[in-house]
Amino acid sequence: MKLAVLTNARNAASYCTRYFVIICMGIQLAGCSAVVRSKVSVPDHNIQGASLTDADTINFNWPDMDLSIQAQNHQGSIGFVQLFLVPIIPVWSTDKKEQDSFYFTFWVNISPKDNTFTFDPGRVTLKFDDRTKVHVKKFIGPLEPYIGARSNWYGCGGRRYSGTSQRGIYGIAEEELKTPDGPISIPFSENSRGRCFLLGFDTNSSPDRSFILSIEGIEKKGLQYLIPEITFSKGADWDMLPVP
Repeated sequence: MKLAVLTNARNAASYCTRYFVIICMGIQLAGCSAVVRSKVSVPDHNIQGASLTDADTINFNWPDMDLSIQAQNHQGSIGFVQLFLVPIIPVWSTDKKEQDSFYFTFWVNISPKDNTFTFDPGRVTLKFDDRTKVHVKKFIGPLEPYIGARSNWYGCGGRRYSGTSQRGIYGIAEEELKTPDGPISIPFSENSRGRCFLLGFDTNSSPDRSFILSIEGIEKKGLQYLIPEITFSKGADWDMLPVP
């Protein structure tokens, strides 16, 4: 009887060990991820000719240019952690600012179909309900855009992480940022995903504020390209992020 109990215990331990090894291998192969619900400024989805990626990124597709825009003021809580596609345990945290930035930052990706386009970041403004009008103070770009391999995060240039206390945009020090100084040529190539900019406004980035984004700085052959004004208001989005 004791031998049977001991044998069963050993078998159970063996099964547990094998199961644990399989889980570890799965984590190495597929990784874990966290589903995050973020408060964020979301664009009006009723603009003619526009489409949305999730709830927070607005896209325009014209015959001679594509344009994508996302407010970078996500404030999120972890919904649950999952392995493969199986939810494990719900975990909720308090609201946390996702970006390490002293600016209200916008991701703007411009993908022209020829080499006749320019962009002046200084002519992009935010207009708030109290009639305050704010211009871009600092920016980076034009750079190659990237999209996170396992999330809907957008960015410019090589992937950067926001683990710095330096004043700047996404870990980029203040002295590395550019100040708007007139039109910038937008490079064109057949296989390019466009050129992106991170535009920094020196104002409160709370998603509780409503405002209008006005982009007047895109020109084609020296003539202003008419971009509809976009109203942003408080909203929410879900995202899947990799867990190291």
